[in-house]
Amino acid sequence: MIIRIAVLLLSAFLPVVVLACDNAVETTYAAAGLKVFPEVVAEAIDEKEIARKRNDGEGYYVQLACDSGEVLMLTKYIGKDMFFRIEYIYETKGLIGKRTTKSNGEVKEYFAK
Repeated sequence: MIIRIAVLLLSAFLPVVVLACDNAVETTYAAAGLKVFPEVVAEAIDEKEIARKRNDGEGYYVQLACDSGEVLMLTKYIGKDMFFRIEYIYETKGLIGKRTTKSNGEVKEYFAK
């Protein structure tokens, strides 16, 4: 009983991640607008263009999104290496923030006001 009460009290202060997603799809893009929240991707690219960008060391973005359109994650690659990854944080009322991981492992969280 004490554990149940402690979990309830603790959960009141932590964001609740909602992953009500039956099917997630990865799509690769050539560009992204990173100065907005949530970030916006543009110019979907095919496997041939992805391979060219990897070989030439160019940047591209991989977005993981639910069929419903809810974005779960956005990763920027330069060549074959991850440059950064953004994981989106949801509560039952919707998108509330993001967790950014840099290639060096540094993690920061940002929450909408």
